[in-house]
Amino acid sequence: MKKFDIDDRHLLTGRNLIEASAGTGKTYSIALLFLRLLLEKELELDKILAVTFTNAAADELKGRIRQFIKDALQFSRGVPIENREIRKIVDRVEEKTARSLLEMALLSFDDAAIFTIHGFCQRVLIENAFESGTTFGTELLESDAPFRREWAADFIRKHFYSLPSDLLNFIWPKMDLPVLEELARGVDSKTRVIPECQESITEKLEELQRVASAFQGHFHQARQIWEGQARDEIQELIQSSSLKGKSSYKDDKYEALDRYFRYPELAFTLSSTQLALLKKFSYAEKLFSADIQHPFFTCIDSMLASYRDLSSFVPELKALFLLKSRVETGQRKERAGVQSFDDLIQRIFRALNGPLAAELKASLQKRYHAVLIDESQDTDPVQFEIFKRVFDDDQTILFFIGDPKQSIYSFRGADIYAYRDVVNSGYVQTGRQYSMDTNYRSTQKLVDAVNKLFSAKGNPFLIPEIELVQVKSGRSPVDLTENGQHSAPLQIWYQSSTEVEAHHLARGRKQLMLKPAAEKIFARHTVSEIVRLLDPRTKAKIDEAPLRARDIAVLVKTNKQGRMIKNMLSERGVQAVMSGDSSVFASFEAIELRMVLLAVSEPGNTGLLKAARMTSILGGNLNDFEVLSEQDWEREQVKIAELSELWQKRGFFPMFHTLLTMYGLKRNLLQQPNGERVLTNITHLAELLKDAIEAHDLGISNTLEYLSERITEEGQTPREFELRLESDSDAVVISTIHKSKGLEYPVVFCPFLWSNTNVRTEGTVKFHVTEGERAVAAIAVGRSSLNDEQLGQASLENRSEALRLMYVAVTRAVSRCYIFWGKISRMESSALAYLLHRDYSTDTKPEKLFADLCRLNCPGLIEVLSMPGLTSDKLSLEWEEQVPLAALSFQGSIPWSWRFTSYSGLIRGATEEVEEQPGIDEIETKEEVNVDPDSNQTIFSFKKGAQTGLAWHDILEKVDFTAEEHQVIAKDELSKRGFTEKWMLDVSLKMIKSVLQCPLMIGDKEFTLSKVTHARRISELEFYFKVNGLTQNKLKSVLGDVAAGLNFKAVSGFMKGFIDLVLEYEGKFYIIDWKSNHLGNQLDDYLFPYASLTEAKAKDPGCKLLQSMIKGHYLLQYHVYTVALHLYLQQRLREYDYDRHFGGVFYLYLRGIDPSRAGKTGVFRDRPHRRTVEQLTAMLTGGQE
Repeated sequence: MKKFDIDDRHLLTGRNLIEASAGTGKTYSIALLFLRLLLEKELELDKILAVTFTNAAADELKGRIRQFIKDALQFSRGVPIENREIRKIVDRVEEKTARSLLEMALLSFDDAAIFTIHGFCQRVLIENAFESGTTFGTELLESDAPFRREWAADFIRKHFYSLPSDLLNFIWPKMDLPVLEELARGVDSKTRVIPECQESITEKLEELQRVASAFQGHFHQARQIWEGQARDEIQELIQSSSLKGKSSYKDDKYEALDRYFRYPELAFTLSSTQLALLKKFSYAEKLFSADIQHPFFTCIDSMLASYRDLSSFVPELKALFLLKSRVETGQRKERAGVQSFDDLIQRIFRALNGPLAAELKASLQKRYHAVLIDESQDTDPVQFEIFKRVFDDDQTILFFIGDPKQSIYSFRGADIYAYRDVVNSGYVQTGRQYSMDTNYRSTQKLVDAVNKLFSAKGNPFLIPEIELVQVKSGRSPVDLTENGQHSAPLQIWYQSSTEVEAHHLARGRKQLMLKPAAEKIFARHTVSEIVRLLDPRTKAKIDEAPLRARDIAVLVKTNKQGRMIKNMLSERGVQAVMSGDSSVFASFEAIELRMVLLAVSEPGNTGLLKAARMTSILGGNLNDFEVLSEQDWEREQVKIAELSELWQKRGFFPMFHTLLTMYGLKRNLLQQPNGERVLTNITHLAELLKDAIEAHDLGISNTLEYLSERITEEGQTPREFELRLESDSDAVVISTIHKSKGLEYPVVFCPFLWSNTNVRTEGTVKFHVTEGERAVAAIAVGRSSLNDEQLGQASLENRSEALRLMYVAVTRAVSRCYIFWGKISRMESSALAYLLHRDYSTDTKPEKLFADLCRLNCPGLIEVLSMPGLTSDKLSLEWEEQVPLAALSFQGSIPWSWRFTSYSGLIRGATEEVEEQPGIDEIETKEEVNVDPDSNQTIFSFKKGAQTGLAWHDILEKVDFTAEEHQVIAKDELSKRGFTEKWMLDVSLKMIKSVLQCPLMIGDKEFTLSKVTHARRISELEFYFKVNGLTQNKLKSVLGDVAAGLNFKAVSGFMKGFIDLVLEYEGKFYIIDWKSNHLGNQLDDYLFPYASLTEAKAKDPGCKLLQSMIKGHYLLQYHVYTVALHLYLQQRLREYDYDRHFGGVFYLYLRGIDPSRAGKTGVFRDRPHRRTVEQLTAMLTGGQE
């Protein structure tokens, strides 16, 4: 590879691949390339596409590019700047041109095309809806776990429930719901499934039942023999034989077989202990057949053979399940009108293989003239294929930027072999492949130490295409010193197993430490060294500044290891914070919060109250059962009842804040050792619940259901669910290695780099098989499904990723890094065993392994040490002089005109933010009228008020317009609002049918809602758009008497709201608003036979329905909604035209709709004039459509 030079003139042409080793300034270089494209190629900002893989990385890249543009603009105006690279780029362009380009770029920076891969795909689908076949109104999901769960449950019901109970007992532990749900995660259509099965699931299950019958027959035969005289005969045979291990055949072994044969209905549920026992008896006969012969052993052999045959079916059944998973979950999501992030990528890939592929490709090539793909080593084959197919022309400038040595996200779909294939395919010519060789993170000595460590093997990453680039440091020395003395920056500490207590060692003579023991020993040494470094007597300094706790990071593999380190540090008086990728819903606080909320949801349930009172959240403990009197429990019940009432009346968050205050939560928790962590988790959980409640309109029971689902959910953790740092104070950072990627810390501890990389016996195994010159992803269901070659490849890939993970860990350090190692059981396949030793073997004595390790010693760079002695002292810090603190007083001014507003805010004359609630009719909320029990039970007598409006809104939001049956949804939604009488359901069902069959007509276009599929509608479409300097006079100047009667103060900020329904029918888009308003007790009270607002005003200004529209300011409402949809469609449809695409507005007064009246009652219709909409849009948004 060529050395990367940011000034290389060839960089701004063709296709380029740049490998950026750890710390070499990848983001910095991308920002410089972006600047060069802006200035030297004069590309508009939105013509440069930058794609990365996380929201955090996208935000960082945006910030860096924006700052570089600002700096370049300053320099072009004659202001001196420090960045030499930016100065050189600006100097290559004529001064006036540079200034003009930079000013334009800064003004239009919100249009910058800097996305995550999923954000890019979503944008492509939005802007190219026709070419990509995107369905209108599809909802985007963070996770498709509910659909995987639904498919897995359906599979079990369809195929397993009909099996005999004893066979089901065999299948269930191996293929229950959690197993299948996890199995279905992350399998795409291009992954080869192993074993390859030709039969159907039904055929395979029939075959399984035949084998099960054979096993059952052998079992009953063996049982009959055993329960005869065989037990005593076999015991006597074994004890009188010359079998060396006969003493191990003790009475408990025979008793265990007694228990097994006693329950024939559990014959198939052989535990690992029982299986080992049967093998033990079979083994005895085979070794000593001369002494021990008995028909029972023949039966046992037959049983074991049948059991092996039975077990072989499990991988095949799992493989058949996997093969159908992608299609089945996809169909379920399609029916529900939703898609996951991965579906976005698959949809674009399918579009590029579809009939409109050429049009989509041409559109994207026209849209983007330069493309920078960040973290390209984490791209999967489908993503690579998309970029290769779209940007295969000679005009697009393309950059793949990443580091294969840091490809560590295979569990998220990253595929290092896809990257390798791009390198080898010739898509990027060898002469256009570059490497960055200057590390700006670590000191020169640490860089040299890492180079030496990974150079110890000729092929350090096991995959030849992943090369170790020898880098140099570009950072000034920032060494860690102790009492003024320097030590080697890379410390390798070895724990000799001869110095470990016997109970920490595995059985046998090899002196192997057990893994749990090694973890604890290495954790204790890590904490001891941290305490020593932070001790003021050590005088540890980084570049003359005292070493602080926040300068230290401990990198772990799992969150469990992190918690162990954190607890040990806490015991030694060192504050630490966890930065892990585990979900807050997996925390103990989530379980406790659920217990508290259950009690609040049922305030009369004493059992739930007592369980909640015992939680740490409410400050309880077991002693409270003895201490609290009956009066105390009554007071607790009153508190919970108050909270319950608050939740029902004012919502979750007000209740939660009252809970915090009522039980003094903050004060009590912060007095506990781990209180800051607990409090952070509780408040984080509350925020997530609040967001879910608002997003999905959850009631109390649904909130609890949502919380329970998140607690039990497995799989990848969404970013917003990840544990937050509990403190930003001076504290040691504990992070998973995956989470630490891209970060740096002066001192890094790596206690657990030695994990076993052997292929697991159970679970799925991901690896690659070769097809021609390409590597194809494969997934095997269990180790037993692999042949020797596949097993070797899977093992190689596991170890290679462990080596890459190790590279990421040690390259986080700036000044010093600690690695811990020893002779540990089953670690011969670990990354450390491969990298640190010439030939690692568990048979080698500990002292010889240490001697082999010592060859890595290099004065001033690497120091190999035997593990030093442990200390147990707590950290004692010298008191620093306290600086008096004072609150900073606010001197600025707040522009009170800037706020969020809505249609509701405008008609109320609000000067504060007014929250518009979906589904509430303004007029209807002003009175609650009970039904007269003697009145006719019709839709006109149905209770007036907000609850009716909300119930009918919810029903019409959830029902399928094309279906015949709506009773289940209607009954459920009515019950939630207290409408439980049968006549209320009957009336509502009749109303739904009338609404769906009523002809709707504007102009010459007529349709009914019954023809509108779920995919062609969006319910409760929430919108925001910017408002600049809106006044009532400006509004009246555009809308005239539509804006009459308003009295609000000038507002700037954002207009927000909810549109009840937006639908598309035959290419036109319509707004529909449901109104439950009561205008009278007969259909004629809802008469509106007019084609538009203008006609109604001219012919019948006193019309009741028109007056309702005027008094409720609904005329203003639908004009605001029209602007919102107008702006929305401008963004979603590439060739949007108001006259061609906007159909109009319907306000459906639900009490007055009768299909027999041909849409002339209960239906208000209008289509604002194009000029009015454009003027209103320009006025509201300050002139920017």
